[in-house]
Parts: sequence; structure tokens; C-alpha cells
Amino acid sequence: MADGNLTSRELMAAMMEQDQSGTDEVANRRRAVFRKAGRDARPTTFHGARAASRASQPAEELPDGSVTLHTVMNWSDASEDDTDDIIALARMGSSMAQRGQYGQSGRRPAGVAPRADEAESSPWSARFHMVIDGQSSFINNIDQFTTALEHRGSMLCETAGGRVTPVTHTMRMFTPESRPLARAIMRIAKAQRAAWNTLHDHARPMPQGFRPVELSEAQVAELVEATPRGALILVTDEQLNERPVQVTAERPDLHVRFERIDDKSTNTHGYRISMDRDILTTVRGEGRDYLLVARDGEQGEDAAPHAAQGASGKPAAAANEPSESADRTLEFVPANDDMVRAARTLQLVNNSFLSDADIALFDRTLLPDLTDSALNITVPTALTDSRVDTCQARFYIDVDTSAHAITCRALATYRDGEFEFDVFQANDEAAQAAEGAEPPLTRDTRMEQLMREAVLLFMKEPDAQCPEPYAKLSDGIRVRELLFTGLGALSAAGEVFTTPQIDRLMHRAPVRVSVKASMHSGMLHLNVTSNEIPANEISAVLDSYRRRKRFHRLRDGSFIDLNNTNLDEFNAFTEQYSISMTALDRGDVTLPLFRVFMLAQEGILEPDETLQKFIDGLTNIDPDAYEVPQSLHATLRPYQKIGYEWLNLLADKGFGGILADEMGLGKTLQVIAWLQYRYELQPDTLPSLVVCPASLVYNWNSEVERFSSELSPVVIESAEDWQRIETLTKAGKHVVGIVSYDLLRRSIDTADVFDWLAVIVDEAQMIKNPATQNARAVKRLVAEHRFALTGTPIENRPSELWSITDFVMPGYLGSQQQFRARYERPIMDGDSATAARLSAVMAPFILRRLKSQVLTDLPSKIEQVVTVPMGDKQRELYAAHENQLAQFITQADSLNTIGIQVLSELTVLRELCCDPGIIYENYDGRSAKLEAIGDLVQSNLEEGRKVLIFSQFVRFLDDIAAQLHAQGVKTYEITGKTNKKERLELVDAFNDPSSDVPVMLISLKAGGTGLNLTAASSVILADPWWNEAAQQQATDRAHRIGQREQVHVFQIVMRHSVEERIVQLQQRKAQVASMLLDAQSGAERAASGDAGAADMSTVRGLASLTKEDLLALLQE
Repeated sequence: MADGNLTSRELMAAMMEQDQSGTDEVANRRRAVFRKAGRDARPTTFHGARAASRASQPAEELPDGSVTLHTVMNWSDASEDDTDDIIALARMGSSMAQRGQYGQSGRRPAGVAPRADEAESSPWSARFHMVIDGQSSFINNIDQFTTALEHRGSMLCETAGGRVTPVTHTMRMFTPESRPLARAIMRIAKAQRAAWNTLHDHARPMPQGFRPVELSEAQVAELVEATPRGALILVTDEQLNERPVQVTAERPDLHVRFERIDDKSTNTHGYRISMDRDILTTVRGEGRDYLLVARDGEQGEDAAPHAAQGASGKPAAAANEPSESADRTLEFVPANDDMVRAARTLQLVNNSFLSDADIALFDRTLLPDLTDSALNITVPTALTDSRVDTCQARFYIDVDTSAHAITCRALATYRDGEFEFDVFQANDEAAQAAEGAEPPLTRDTRMEQLMREAVLLFMKEPDAQCPEPYAKLSDGIRVRELLFTGLGALSAAGEVFTTPQIDRLMHRAPVRVSVKASMHSGMLHLNVTSNEIPANEISAVLDSYRRRKRFHRLRDGSFIDLNNTNLDEFNAFTEQYSISMTALDRGDVTLPLFRVFMLAQEGILEPDETLQKFIDGLTNIDPDAYEVPQSLHATLRPYQKIGYEWLNLLADKGFGGILADEMGLGKTLQVIAWLQYRYELQPDTLPSLVVCPASLVYNWNSEVERFSSELSPVVIESAEDWQRIETLTKAGKHVVGIVSYDLLRRSIDTADVFDWLAVIVDEAQMIKNPATQNARAVKRLVAEHRFALTGTPIENRPSELWSITDFVMPGYLGSQQQFRARYERPIMDGDSATAARLSAVMAPFILRRLKSQVLTDLPSKIEQVVTVPMGDKQRELYAAHENQLAQFITQADSLNTIGIQVLSELTVLRELCCDPGIIYENYDGRSAKLEAIGDLVQSNLEEGRKVLIFSQFVRFLDDIAAQLHAQGVKTYEITGKTNKKERLELVDAFNDPSSDVPVMLISLKAGGTGLNLTAASSVILADPWWNEAAQQQATDRAHRIGQREQVHVFQIVMRHSVEERIVQLQQRKAQVASMLLDAQSGAERAASGDAGAADMSTVRGLASLTKEDLLALLQE
């Protein structure tokens, strides 16, 4: 074929090439095809900055109203000949379903699109293209198109003269007629994204590259209504013939013909039904329905000149070789329910033969659909003037105790019951009575035959055992089908009357299983009951439900419809809490007492009076129940006393908990007061253990010694210290061991030999990942009481809360897999109801207060982002690395294979923002950030403020120290190399009012938690954090109890860099920022020297991002 004459099939084949392959062969093949098309149908591609060679071009702003949107819709006829409707027709008479001598042999009627529960995939799909200055460009990914529109992003598009350039996408660039279509595409893209994430559980990114978008019927209707006049194209066959589709408000004249046939030679008498125009399918929308109608041999009068163009930019009829249907005109016609019903009936009967014997049945069943609609259909009067009397069917169902069977008396009644005929009996007397009827009675023999057939579908014919149709009670399957399917089928044909004996075999009322609860011996005891099921049969009914049976027969012979029960809730309850069938049969179901709160919140439980008082007791604390020990060397603030009482209440009831007060509210003091009280209550008891980060070990030791003379703190640094705990305990001392997470991991075999009174984990976010050695070690410890302290119980995902809760109360939230299915996945998908339910379930066991709520005397905190432009040399180096990374990401097949490299390069970009000298030893340019920090420190010192400076890079802290020393400013420094004792000494020295050292330099991992540095009233965050929680922890070193001055927080961010865009990303896309937190933390630890390099979990966190997410961090 000559160049420029590209067929739609060739174009589609090129567009359908998988972009993921990444091979030069595919790229060359696609370029060749587009060259052949004269570039009339170039696909758009998402344009991230520097993602292609044109990335350096500024995005073009198109004039308002200059772009037209077109829709190319694909529809495949997915109907089957053996639909339920055809079967129904066949029952009326075989002649009705024949396509033979008097039909068009071999031509299958257009079918109804499959129902949602039958179809494997939608018969509808669509693609879209934009026309800019006469050039047509496919939108090859509507998800990226939507992103560009929402955020004024850019995509590569072809404009006048075949020039391909980045175009900034806004809603204003479209013509007013195209804007509704643009909004419809955005809604469809969001629905597609949500469906993909639900199907793949956020584990896989959506595929990139061109692919048609599958549509639901509602989305088809939305597009039909939104597409501009003359801009809708339809592809309906395998040859990809494209034809314009008109949307008309006129009621179509379908030219339905009823042709009379009387052929005496074959004894054939009746009507052949046909119509000149085909109803291809019906579309049910949410607001409006449509019929898709085809007309032969004519063009729509209102077709716009450009409407005849196909997606390839050529006339639709010429886009492919001619086909037998190329001259057909298509229309979408708005329809109401009556029209849709009539259309589907016409689809069914088109090209069918209706015999005279079937006219009465046709008159009663199908004809009303045609005559009651708004379609222009003329029906011969011979079909509407049926002379057969109307038959009313009545079925009387009873139990014959002598025959041990269910029987049926089927009566065909006429003229409001004046005449009755038993369709299974001779009816001699009834026939004689009808002979004198005026006007003469004509029985509907077809209807009476249908009644017989309907009854015999579910019952046996009368015989010597029973004179009426019957079903033996011992035949469970037949009885079940009769009761739950047959009665409904008979009701469709007429009236059904049942006796009380029949009603007792069917449990019509909804079956409800309930759980009543009581408390005995510290356990939760459950009594399972039901309104319709005997207690000793509940487990058998549940077993039938689990086997996916529809019905269950009880021992008394009655049936339960398992679809009419709450067994789905009860089954989930038994599976979640591992309740066995044996326990249900015994009626002895016991659970840990803490389960009562979850069950009560979920509406499963009906607690008795005693248990309800127990539940209420956790929310109403008696203020006089727990006096603060007089030997405590501190006065608790009111909110701290509440926390102390809450800890005691949970301990008395045998529960653990999470004290999640905001940083700086004195969680340590509340725990020390609680420990003091427990040891006064139980003088001869076990030791306790505090597990905390290494940087806080001596801080805990100092606080215990400061606030309590009754407790004996032991810092654990060697095997001898474990022995010392045992010795002091035997001597009657109230020992509080203090150990770091690192040392506990190494000596867990020694630690888990002890029985502990209490195990307290501080900075419990250290065990947020249940797979880590930290989490596994602390969960091995045996203790009467377990509590967790953290200011950030959830940093990134709800599963972090599960891991901490699994320590304080193992099993409370179920297994990790159950928690993910029940809570995490819905919450991550934005389900606020599930989030509220989880909050309610955890409410008794989490206590969280904010400084803004309880410290009204705490000075305010002022936060400010300081944006700094780069110098020329710094900008040049940064841009080179950023371009290289963008190109590397764009060309990669999958992020899974390049995770480590991307991680490393992102860290390099952040270090270049700080000081290029960190990367390049021979760098002789200036560091704009270093200069800004020096100026900021100087201005704060002039105002008499001490300053804390945080960075995630130790090498940058060294540069800052050198800069400040050159300015004559003294500094202290805490990094991962600073030992525990020295940290405490440095903190005390810095907080000393007589100290002449005004600046403390701190690395994130070494000093982000646990330090009290209230001598400082200014905090400088030298490089931005990836989540708000970590940033808050750093600023809380100064903004906490004991601070008397207003705290100023300065965040230094380099302009037009990854730093600036990650701050913006935190506001726009919190979920991506959370994933970046996981990915970045490992690289930053490796770069700073504070910890080991990134592990594979870090790479998996990065792999959960898409290319677009990463490129968004790199583009201007």
C-alpha cells in the first residue's frame, strides 16, 4: 500500500504494541507505521520533564477553545442464540423460534449484550483523540491525560505543520462543546484506576502505552451524551470499519412489518415479523438509555462535514476495503424503559415466524411490550383481537399426610372464577356447565398446557399413589426445588395458595444468628442462638453455608434459604476469631476478654449487665481509685495524672496499651509514676524492663533516678548486667532494667528467660515492621503487663499500628493478613467508615493527647519554609544529574529492576542540594544552602536564641560546623558515632544557662527522638524530611515541656529542586510521600554513616511508585 494510505487495522496494530517491551524493534515498527500514516494519527505520550529529547522545550499554552475532542467507540456483538428469551419463545411453540422457509435463512438476529453476571468482558471499548490545528493525536493513556488536566501537566502533541511539542493541558484549551467529553474521560479514568487498584491491591502500576478503554454500559451512555455533535465514531466489525454515529432525539420508525403467510400446501398459517432497520443493541445508562439503530443505504442529514472522518484522519468509509455493511448509517436514539423493553422484544422476534396457534400467547406475553412503547409500531388488528378467553391460573399447594407428599391442584379459571377446570383432570362437570355460557367460552388451551408443564417441572404426574401432581417429602431435593424455586415460578404464571403445613416447611422470616456474652473467670463466654435454628443445629447450618449450598434442611424436615440469613456476618465472626464447629455444638465458646471491645463495636455482641459494666469501666475512670505515690519526686500535671490512671486501669483489667502522647508531654514520667505505684501495690514482685533506642538509655536511667528513690534502674550493656538484675530482685529491690533495641536483639535468649512485671517499649515505631528483629525480639518477652510509648503510632500505613498492638495485646487485631483485608486495604482506598471502625476498636487501648490540647501555657511554634536559589555551578551540576536520572527512569522497563540505582541517585540529588562538595571533592563553587544557614544562625544568635540544626547527612553537618567555626560560632555535635554517655553530657552542657556554645548539630537518626533540648528556641531543618512525623519529632526536641520561649522552625529548601517538589508532593499526594519515606530512609542511613545500607524492603517501597510519580519529582 502506498505511503500515506494507512489502514485502521495497521494503525490499531501499531498502537497496540506493548510499550513495556522497551525494544528498539517495537519502537522502529511504530515509527514506521506513523510515517506511513503521514503522522495523521500520532499517539500522544506523557511528557515528564527531561523524559524525552524535547524535554528542554517549554510547554506550549494553546489558545482557549482551540482543541476538539473525538470519541472512537468499539462494539462487538456478544449475544448468543440460546439466550433465556429464545428458550422462553420456544416454549410458546417451536414455529416461533424457527428461521427457515419464511425467515431469512442464515442470518442471526442482533443479540442483546450479555448481562454483567454472564459476560467475561465488556463488549464496549473506546479510544479518544484530539484535533489541534487540523492534526489528530490519539490519547494513548487516559490516566496520564487526566493527571495532566488536573495538575496543568504537559503531554507531547502534534500541532500545525506536523510539529510535535509539549502542550500544557487545561480544560480551557478545549472547545466548549468538547469540555463535557473531557470531564467524562476524567471520570472514566478515575473509575478505571480505582478498579485496577482494587483488582491488584495497589501491588502493580497500571499498564502504560496505548490500549482501548473497556466501558460499562453507563459509561457508554455518558460518552454518547458528552461527545460533541459529529465527533462520535463507531467500529462494529472485525475489519475495523469506522462509521460516524448520529445522536438523534427523534423516535425512530423501525418499519416493523407483519406479513401474512397462508401456505395450504404445508399447512402453514401465520405472520412473518421483520423490520427494515436493525436494533443492534441497547445501552442502559444511569440517567438516560439509548438504542443503537442501523439503517441501510442512506446518510444522516445532519452529519457534519468532519463526522465522516475515521480515527486515522481519512474518510471513514474509505479507511478500509469495502464491506457488506459499509453503507449502513448508525444512530443512538434516547429511550425510556418502555422503548428499551420493546427494542429487546423486537431483537428477539425479528425475522421470526408466528403461527396462528401462537397468536394468543403472543398477544398476552410479547405484544404489550410493543404496543405500550413510544416506538412507531403498527400491529395488525387480527393480532390484537384474540377471541380466546383470558385464563387465570391458580395453584393450591398442600401436604397429603396419608401419601407423605406435597400435592398441587392446578385450576384454570375464567371470567373471574365463574368457570374452573382442573388441568390434570377430565373436568366433565365443569365442561357441561360452560356449554351454556354467554358469550360462548373459548378456553386457552395453550395456557392450560403451559400450566401443566410448569407444575411437572417440579412434581411428578398423578398416578396410583396420588391422584394429583405430587412430591414425596422424603425426596429432599425435589421438595427443596418446589418450595424455593417452583412456588416462585408458579407465581409468575398465576396465583399460588399454600396451607400452614407448607408454610412450616419454609422459613420465610429472615434467619438471624445472635451472640449473647457474659464474663466468667477472666474470660469472655459466648452463647450463640437463633430465631429460626435450634441451638444444636447452628454448626450444621453454618457448614452448609461454607459449602456454598443454597438451602439447608433441618432435622424436622423444614428448609432454610441460606441467602436469607446473616450467616455471612456470623461466618466472618467465627473465622476471624477461630471458633470451631465443636465449640459451637457444645455451646461453650470462650475468647480472651479483650475481644469484648471489638465485638461490641462491630455490633456482633449482646453483653449481659455485668459485662456491660465492665466495658463501661474502661471509659469512666474513678479519679480517686489511683492515688499518685507520695514518694514520687514530681508533681503530675492534670493530663499526666489521667495517663497514670489509664495505665493502672488497663493493668488491673489485664490489658496492655499504647501511650501515644505527642512528643514532649512527659510519657516517661507517667510510666515511672505507674511503675512506682505497681511496686508499692506488690512489694515482692518481678523486675521490669524498658526497651528504647540506644540514644535514650541513659536518659531513662537519669529520669528514673531523678523521679523515684524506690526504683532501682539498671543500664544493661553486658551479660553481667542481666545477672545484676536477678541479684537485686532477689535482694528485694524494685528493679527497672533499661536496654537498647540493638542489645536486646543480641541477648534475647537471656532476656526471655526472665519473667517480667512489665515490659515498656519506648519509641515503639521501632517495632512498626513485624518482620524486623526488633519486633520479633520484644514479642518474645514474657510479662504481666505490656505497654508501648510513641508519639507516632502510625507514620505510613495502618499495618504499623497492627504491629505495635500485636506486642501490647497479641491477637487483638487478628493476624496480619486478616488486618490487611479487614482494615488496611479499605482504609488505603479511602474508606472513612472502616477508618472510623478501627479507631473505635482501638479507642480503649490508645491514649493520645496533643500539646495544643493540654499545654495551654506552652509557647507557640512558628514554622517557615526558606527557599534558596542555587548558584550557577551548583545548578549546572544538579541539572546534569537530574537529566541523567530522568532519562534512566524513562527508558527502564520496570522500577523493580532499577530500585537500588534510583535510590542512590535520589540521594545524590539531595546531597547536591546541600553542598556539591559532598559529592565532588574538587568542587570550587559556592553552596547556597550553606551560606543561607550561616546567615540564619547569625541572625538568631544576635536575637539571643540558641539554635538546633538537623540534617540527614553527617558530611553536611561537618560542612555546617566548618562554616560556623569560620564565623566564630562554637558548636556541639551529636551523630551516630556519639556514644550514649557522651550524648547525655552534651545535652546537659547545651541546656546549661552558663554554656557559651549556642549551636547543636544533630543527625536525624542519632537525635531525632528522646532528646530534651529546651535551651534552644530556634530549629533549622537543613534538608527536608520525607514525612511530617519525622519532621515533628525533630522540632519537638525544643518545643516541649520546659520551653519558655516561642520556638521558630526554619526549613531550608532549594528552589527548583527535588527538595521543593517533595514538599509540594507531601501536600498533594501523601501516599506517595509515605512510600518515599520507606525508600529514602535506607539510602540516607547509608550516606550518613549512621546505619547500614538500604535493604530489599527499601527497594520494594520504591518499586511501589510509578514512573510518573518519580518523574514528577524531577520536572520543573
